Amino acid sequence: MRTPALRRAYLAAHYRVSGPQGTLDVRIGIASAGLRALHRRLGVARSAFLTAWNPRGRRLAAPANRLAHQRLVQCLAALGYRGLPARGVDPCAQWPDEPGLLVPGLPAALALWLGVRFGQNAVVHAACAGVPQLLWIGPTRRAASSDRPAAPGTTT
Repeated sequence: MRTPALRRAYLAAHYRVSGPQGTLDVRIGIASAGLRALHRRLGVARSAFLTAWNPRGRRLAAPANRLAHQRLVQCLAALGYRGLPARGVDPCAQWPDEPGLLVPGLPAALALWLGVRFGQNAVVHAACAGVPQLLWIGPTRRAASSDRPAAPGTTT
């Protein structure tokens, strides 16, 4: 459920990516030259930060979270994507780090569909300008979760 406190937590979080040139921290709403450079280096115009940990903000045991993460990796591979290791970090340490992936080239619609599929409240997406944006997943998107966007290289 979207609350002001949850929004503040997402906006305060650091999204830490382990990329080919080292570690990169990005924040929602803040332009990142490092993210733009990563996009250029990988030949993509966008990326999304996804996690499968702690669906709907409810803490799960580590084994359940690891299994969900592995399912996310497999789902992305089936769609033709591979993510870079990443984690969402609460700078105030009120919430544990959440492992995730930065997925180069992933369209926002597909990121949202995956967020719904893995029970998330929101996903983070950045276009070519390198400004990560918070995309909320509301009840309407959850209800339409069977409407999967087309995979890369296909048309609908």
